[in-house]
Amino acid sequence: MKSSKIVTPHHLIALASVASTGSLTAASAALGKTQPAVSAQLRQLSEAVGTPLMLRHRYGVRLSPAAETLLPYAQACVRALEGAEQAISRLRGLEEGKLRVLASTSVAVYMLPPVLAAFHARFPGIELQMTRHNANDAMSALERGEGDIAVVRGPASPVGALSSNFVIRILVKDETMLVVPPRHRLARRRKVRPEQLDGIEIVSREPGSATHALVERMAVRTKINFRLNNHQLKLVG
Repeated sequence: MKSSKIVTPHHLIALASVASTGSLTAASAALGKTQPAVSAQLRQLSEAVGTPLMLRHRYGVRLSPAAETLLPYAQACVRALEGAEQAISRLRGLEEGKLRVLASTSVAVYMLPPVLAAFHARFPGIELQMTRHNANDAMSALERGEGDIAVVRGPASPVGALSSNFVIRILVKDETMLVVPPRHRLARRRKVRPEQLDGIEIVSREPGSATHALVERMAVRTKINFRLNNHQLKLVG
């Protein structure tokens, strides 16, 4: 059942701060907030998750397994906000200006909306413009000067092939999962070896996307043959 509680960037930032400092007291000081305020944010996040996030011990608190699962996303939220602040630090007193964000599809849909909402709340005078591309097109648009920053899942091209004008920062690491129908011969296997994928048809993102490039690189590295069925991701609404 989907939780009716709303998770905000403030909740995730509080979690990341407790994880990095090791205590509520230190996290509160680092965030410039009172301890009850930070405790309230963590309690709200715990209610949204439906399970405790902090486990107390004699020296302070430690993260629960659920909190450990959320932590990479919380840290990514912190890094994204820090990166956004650095990107606009040269603008006029952070009071006015425009920030053009180029984003790959999955990043634009799932990662950036809460980050940009928090950024806009903090810097309402900055006009935000986000344009969605696949990873290759986003990097090309950045090189043509059509954006100020690109946030992509990838990039599709090897890092060494990118322009030296780019400064690249890893915000978060994720996994690409193999999904098969319930009756597929690989469905009941907990682990799949590369050679077991030889000759199967794989539905993948279109050429130019980071996912497509990842599949192609794996095929070359493992010397197996995929039959790629390329699909362009279309969003409705």
